[in-house]
Amino acid sequence: MIKYAILNRNSGDVQVMSFKSELHLKKYMEVIGPNYEALEETKTYLPTRHVRMQNKDDFAGWGS
Repeated sequence: MIKYAILNRNSGDVQVMSFKSELHLKKYMEVIGPNYEALEETKTYLPTRHVRMQNKDDFAGWGS
């Protein structure tokens, strides 16, 4: 499995997705359209807002 950061150029949102192979990534990018860009392979995990806010009382913010 490889993980890629996928950028939505319209909204600026980035999500990390797993793919079986480079070919799988290429086919996926063809399907979702030209407004998306595969930025780079990544080893990190970007949690969704839902995951980040589960413990919102303990969450001091990204800049702290």
